Amino acid sequence: MIRKIYEKDKFIEAAYRIVSRYGFEELTVKRLSTYLQISTQPVYLNFKGIQEVKDEVIKRMHIETVYSIKTNINKEDLLHSAVVQLVEYYLANPNIYQACWVDVNGNPVLTYQLFENIFISRLLTNEGFNELTEDHKKQLFRRIIFVLLGMMQYVSIQTVSSEEEIEQLCAKMLDDLLPEHNIL
Repeated sequence: MIRKIYEKDKFIEAAYRIVSRYGFEELTVKRLSTYLQISTQPVYLNFKGIQEVKDEVIKRMHIETVYSIKTNINKEDLLHSAVVQLVEYYLANPNIYQACWVDVNGNPVLTYQLFENIFISRLLTNEGFNELTEDHKKQLFRRIIFVLLGMMQYVSIQTVSSEEEIEQLCAKMLDDLLPEHNIL
């Protein structure tokens, strides 16, 4: 009997496609194995369970999101630019936004932690934020996430939102939440 070895990346890619299209609720070992046209055994040989697969999908979504921000970010205005880029990315990829932030069947805690690491280690350690304590940086990050989620709800209700409208909304919301840091 010949035993075929499957690479983890193939499982993650297939799981990513399922989640992008249907959400985390529809990602099961059975559905993943059906999608790949294999038995469930190779999935269990490569992963402890479906939660590990979901976590890997979230990490991949996070990497794609961060990459899209890095390629378009305005170095002069990091914080504002990063939030605007996030909103624009999620508007262009609503299924990714839904999977990362709204779908409780994934792992929203992991998503939050991944973004917290990015914002605190990269954005909030730049100009104007170096003097803040780690606790204060975390508090600022929480506020930024509220701005992001609030913007996504507001913008998704609108039929059409221009890039300028998104930037103005971001500036207003960040200024309302972070007035002491005049970051814009």
